[in-house]
Amino acid sequence: MSSFSHMTTRSVQKRYTEEGILAILFELHFNLGHSTRVIARDLFDDRVSNATVGRALKGKFPKRQDTREAMRLCTLAPAPVCAKCGEVHVTKRCTSSGDNPRRNRIAVNLADAASAAKALLEHGGKEYALQLAREIERRIG
Repeated sequence: MSSFSHMTTRSVQKRYTEEGILAILFELHFNLGHSTRVIARDLFDDRVSNATVGRALKGKFPKRQDTREAMRLCTLAPAPVCAKCGEVHVTKRCTSSGDNPRRNRIAVNLADAASAAKALLEHGGKEYALQLAREIERRIG
């Protein structure tokens, strides 16, 4: 019972990440030799089955909220949370940060150099046109 003492305090129940609970399960199962039944009984008060403990040892964690709460795992958000701003987006790109504005595509006729230069200048300015011209020369020449 002493190996379970760090998780059995009832005053404040700490929430664990999946990596954190996996480290605890590995310690109890592989290093200390506890079976999945003993871990389910003593660590999770029989609120989690030994099969769930076995799946967690393989890295497959439950999705059901009540099972996650019984294992003291962090709750899942209904959608992926953006790593940049911490909000949930409907789109694939972060819309709240203006760091990386997407440039519009432009069609350039490379056969007519004058019209290509005019289109590039209108689209991205002089520096952008020079940068693309250098890139075209590098690829051709």
